[in-house]
Amino acid sequence: MKHKARLTISRYQGDGGGIHIRVKDEEAGIEFLDLEVSLEEFANALTGMGMVPANMEVRGIENVGKRIERMTFTFPLPEYTTYKDRKRIAAQVAQEVAPEGWTASSYFGSQESFFTGEDGLIHARTSLYRWVDKDSGDVTPED
Repeated sequence: MKHKARLTISRYQGDGGGIHIRVKDEEAGIEFLDLEVSLEEFANALTGMGMVPANMEVRGIENVGKRIERMTFTFPLPEYTTYKDRKRIAAQVAQEVAPEGWTASSYFGSQESFFTGEDGLIHARTSLYRWVDKDSGDVTPED
């Protein structure tokens, strides 16, 4: 099965320098492969040598070939939440109240991350995401 991907090749200076290659599944939104190869081995590969050694990191491979779904999610914070602790508490509560099958982002650094709701409580806003088969229809969680 073929998938759309993005490829980035860049040079780095640390540890004697080398080439950093990253591969991202476009529809899944996952950068799933990182390769680091020395300048010498990269030059060998470019000039036709096969199977040159490289260091590899793979992550999120279980979602490659899928499609990411995202949506905005808002929820009230507990009344005892202080301004100082609101990001930490919001990240914890988001995981607890996220609909089944969805993962809540723990990022609450935007100006729009917190607001006062019509109920007078402080609410948090974040993103939910999940990976689904490409041929499945969009399904949003019930409120």
